[in-house]
Amino acid sequence: MTAGEVVASTRVALGGDAAFRVFTDDIDRWWRRDPARPDAVVQFQGDRLISVSADGAELVAEVARWRPPTLVELRWLGPHAKDGDVVVLEFAPDRSGTRVTVRHRQIGMASGRAGTGGAGLWWADLLRRFSAAHPSSTS
Repeated sequence: MTAGEVVASTRVALGGDAAFRVFTDDIDRWWRRDPARPDAVVQFQGDRLISVSADGAELVAEVARWRPPTLVELRWLGPHAKDGDVVVLEFAPDRSGTRVTVRHRQIGMASGRAGTGGAGLWWADLLRRFSAAHPSSTS
């Protein structure tokens, strides 16, 4: 079975370096909280993306590639994950800012399949939150 993907993107009125930093260094400022862990802090720590609360740390993803300011590739373990998921975050110049694109790749993911829409909506909401965290952002 081949991997399909859901794609979500937004444009922020920041240069590539700044967009990359806001996305990675300030991720806790805009990341959507798990309702069961509303006090959790989300952060990149070394080669991992983790969610830390009083209950302990939860692994969200492992960093497979880190190429500032253009790319982050994650072995995805977070929401909507299935074995072998990969999430690719791309940062590309776009007009007076940076286009941020998320590609969530999953074996068997196909348009119209259960779960595909949920993953796409989830990523679109995260990018909306990321964009809103910077006052000069647009979608």
